[in-house]
Amino acid sequence: MILTCPECATRYQAEATKFQPSGRKVRCARCGHLWHQDPPPPEAETVIPEHRPQWTPPVVQPPAPPSPPAVRQSYVPAPVMTREPPEAAASFGARAPSRWPMRLGVAGGWLLLIAAAAGLAWSLVAFRAQIATLWPQSASLYSAIGLKTGTAGLEIDSYSSRRTVENGEPVLWVNGIVANTTA
Repeated sequence: MILTCPECATRYQAEATKFQPSGRKVRCARCGHLWHQDPPPPEAETVIPEHRPQWTPPVVQPPAPPSPPAVRQSYVPAPVMTREPPEAAASFGARAPSRWPMRLGVAGGWLLLIAAAAGLAWSLVAFRAQIATLWPQSASLYSAIGLKTGTAGLEIDSYSSRRTVENGEPVLWVNGIVANTTA
């Protein structure tokens, strides 16, 4: 089905199955005009007669001369407006508008971003024990940057380990000091 915009004569190809029996609203992508488009009329079923009459060639009329194309309204550009300086700007001592408010807004935005980043960094350090309790994998990140989380409540110091074989069985010996840090 071919749709034609009634305002600018732009043509569009559309599927007839996309139209409800009541039609639908369509908007032109070129000029933005909105109109109601009815669905195409249903095609009549072709009936093949059982007895075909003898075929006679159709009478061919000579083609009509082509009609002149539809004349569209010609485009008239808007008049060019020249900008003349206002009287106040032409006077002595007139200045261009200040850019101070814009610079102040940009500086305030950067300051707010830096403050938010500093607050996030502080809270990640200050609440590291609670974060490590809720997310145990973060304890390795804290220990990588040299911060202790102390989530287990136990501290192991001065430990050493060795492997030996006793009675034909491998044995692992671990020595160290275990301290309770929660009390």
